[in-house]
Amino acid sequence: MRFSPVTDPERIPALVELWMEAFGEEKEEALPFFREIFPLCRAWQAEEDGALCAMAYALPQAVKDGEREWPAAYLYAVATKQEYRGRGIASRLLREMESALRNEGFAGLLLVPANPGLFAFYEKLGLLPFSFRDRMTITAEAGMAEVCTPEEYLTLREGYLTGVPHNVPPAAVLNHLHLFRWSGGCGAAEQTEGGVVFRELLGDPAGASAAVKAMGEAAARAMLPSGDAPYAVAKPLTADFPQTGYFAFAME
Repeated sequence: MRFSPVTDPERIPALVELWMEAFGEEKEEALPFFREIFPLCRAWQAEEDGALCAMAYALPQAVKDGEREWPAAYLYAVATKQEYRGRGIASRLLREMESALRNEGFAGLLLVPANPGLFAFYEKLGLLPFSFRDRMTITAEAGMAEVCTPEEYLTLREGYLTGVPHNVPPAAVLNHLHLFRWSGGCGAAEQTEGGVVFRELLGDPAGASAAVKAMGEAAARAMLPSGDAPYAVAKPLTADFPQTGYFAFAME
């Protein structure tokens, strides 16, 4: 079994196929990631006799706390082909990635388990609960909510996360979201098959009602920036990397 970064563009079709198998998406659903986000990532693979067995991606981004800033890597889309599962390949791949990222100077790793049962798996790799979230339902009401660009939104959210260690994703991660600001708050909403979901809701949540109405929906689900439910896990690679904080914009 060989573990290595993906450097050959000819490997991308096999990565797309594994993405479709692992996450149950059609090709047209998977391709936007490979067009927009893949060029920003470090992709890693496990292969045997030249065949792709497993994959994982690391998206560089910052974790900020006031004037302090740490280079972090958000790990996601960890997947193993069906016929290779149960052999510990994903664990070995993540350890290889961790070693490489540590050597590159990254201060911490971030990851959002796909389901609650995976928290124990990642804990064995040293990734412990970092961010906790809660959820609520927002109903549409009249009001004022303005649309933001990704760059405007990222600047705005800093004011609502003062004093809290938090991730700062690349602006391209927000391109597919509906970004709003209102008096006392802001939010990033996504249209999903199950309805509208606010992937981030900061400040006064009441203003989100106007954003829901502007999207032509009766109600939306929202993820709140704090709560009791574990959401993201992290592993410090340096002694000063925050133990807890806030994480948003997982690749869901």
